[in-house]
Amino acid sequence: MSLARTPSRPNARRAFTLIETVTALAISSILLLAMASTVVVAAQAIPTGTEPVITEGQVERGLALIASDIEVATDIEWDTTLEITVPDRDGDLADDVIVYDWNSGDRIVTRTRNGEASEELFGPVSMGNVVFTEDDDENVQQVIIVFVIPGQTPAARVINVRTLNRP
Repeated sequence: MSLARTPSRPNARRAFTLIETVTALAISSILLLAMASTVVVAAQAIPTGTEPVITEGQVERGLALIASDIEVATDIEWDTTLEITVPDRDGDLADDVIVYDWNSGDRIVTRTRNGEASEELFGPVSMGNVVFTEDDDENVQQVIIVFVIPGQTPAARVINVRTLNRP
């Protein structure tokens, strides 16, 4: 007795079963969810400019800029703004006048050079104070500036700079 095979139909098409379709949908859903969560995490990683590390860097850069200007100052005046005269930096053969201001309405520390547009350095500050030490000829020898910056750690920042460019 021979077992004969019945020939399969030549036009028969194989289709997905319901289980295969549901499994494929489940795997696709998991992959789609993973990609969406990756996009959300990446969007949250974009800096907004208010992160403590960024604002800390802005404060440190601003304080270093003020200190470097004071070091080479040929004249320093303080009223409601700190006005510093430094040797020529822009090639016009005239001393540059740099004005630091933190007493205007928004209390942002700004820097203006030779009357041009002001540059925002950091802030707002709740307090800023300047103290000078002078020699017998009333030449400024040392400048101490104290800033209190809310939301920063430490809240008080001190710049203590000796002037180098004195006669």
